[in-house]
Amino acid sequence: MFDIGFYEILLIFILALLVLGPERLPVFARYAGLFIRRARFMFFQIKDQIDNEIQLKNEDLNVIKGTVNKKTQEFKDDIQQNIKDTFVPVNLDEILKDKTNKVQTSQEKESESAEKTSIEAKTQELKSNKDDSDRLDKIDHNSSNKNSK
Repeated sequence: MFDIGFYEILLIFILALLVLGPERLPVFARYAGLFIRRARFMFFQIKDQIDNEIQLKNEDLNVIKGTVNKKTQEFKDDIQQNIKDTFVPVNLDEILKDKTNKVQTSQEKESESAEKTSIEAKTQELKSNKDDSDRLDKIDHNSSNKNSK
């Protein structure tokens, strides 16, 4: 503990014998032994208390760590589920085909509508031409009738 060797202990013993004398040395040794024993006992008690507190704190920390890990995993799972629910896999080719088909369909409808309009216009034109030719025929017919009279 203090790294005291045999010769250091022997030197301390000889000095104590010279200072205290042979009569008081055994009493002093007994009191020194009791003091050292009490000091060691108190040291080990304090050490045990500190170890117990550290162990309790570690247990509390492990409980807290487990709770945090559990909540973190639940949070990750919720986020992943929300991402799966929110983002549906998209096939861009299908979307492009659909959009292209819609554009083509709308262009076809517009061209059909334009064709119908032009056909209707031509039909109207033909009808008006026929009406004109009928009128001309009537006029020609009326004028030929008048001339023949």
